[in-house]
Amino acid sequence: MIVIIFSVIVGLILSYLVTEAGSTATIHLGSYIFNQVPLSAVIFISIVFGILLASFNTLKNIFQSKMMIFWQRRDLEKTNKVVDELSLKVDKLEEEKSELKTKLKGSVKVDK
Repeated sequence: MIVIIFSVIVGLILSYLVTEAGSTATIHLGSYIFNQVPLSAVIFISIVFGILLASFNTLKNIFQSKMMIFWQRRDLEKTNKVVDELSLKVDKLEEEKSELKTKLKGSVKVDK
């Protein structure tokens, strides 16, 4: 924020120094015509407009990053839940496997 304020102040100073002679410009916006507009005002408005566009672009990028992090975190939580469920299934199957091994060892001894 300080950088933006500093940039505006520097822009104002530079625009004043550049247009010290009092140059004017004519601005055509569609059917609207603005005569005798000081060049310092044109430069200042251009700087402010550029800062606003850069700010909107930065806010858009921040929002996109936050949303991407949100969805990745959500997917990670789902994946962790699936991993936990599969771990429980693997534990259950290992227990069943050990029970079957003990039954198999018991039945082999009995058959002899």
